[in-house]
Amino acid sequence: MLCAGGGFRLLTPDRRRRRTFVPPGGARVSACSQATREDAAEEARARAVPAAAAHAPAAHARRATVGGVLQLRDHTPEDAPATLAVFRRAVHGTAARDYTPEQVAAWAPDDLDPAAWAARRAAARTRVAVRDGAVVGFTDVDAAGYVDMLFVDPDAARQGVARALLGWAVETATADGAAELTTHASITARPFFEAHGFVVVAEQHPVRRGVTLTNYRMRRPL
Repeated sequence: MLCAGGGFRLLTPDRRRRRTFVPPGGARVSACSQATREDAAEEARARAVPAAAAHAPAAHARRATVGGVLQLRDHTPEDAPATLAVFRRAVHGTAARDYTPEQVAAWAPDDLDPAAWAARRAAARTRVAVRDGAVVGFTDVDAAGYVDMLFVDPDAARQGVARALLGWAVETATADGAAELTTHASITARPFFEAHGFVVVAEQHPVRRGVTLTNYRMRRPL
């Protein structure tokens, strides 16, 4: 799901409604994990939709194979290029349905610093979803229950990846004693989170690289 963070806390306005997000090292705009509007429909059938990167080097943008066993594990330094690729593909692909080209470019610019991205992933408690050896999604959650990023590769859409990652966040936050999960969801991810018990607390309009985005501060009691 284009869910939390990774480039923005969940999402903005334009003629079609822009999203707000927070790129690596930048001000928080919107996050989460990124899910598409189709996520809501898919989740009604107990299926999840991804949200993550676009415009990634071919070597790292490995395509998911339907039917493979999905595994969740801790993020390692070697996963940084793959998670960045997922983020870019999700924003430039999935989230582009709800955001203008200008907003997408501000959210996931081509000049993102790979080193800064790797440091950000290492600093967060990040979990990656892997299928057939390829990273197809990732998320994170802190001790207070905040989900900053939740992105799924477009090729892994409607395969339960976002749902599995969110399930991990729920279990982890609960074990930490958090009273709720919170996130800043993009326009794209909002339906996914709503389908999983989140409610909108406020609409936000963060500005990234001079471009106004739209996202939603959301919460879910645990």
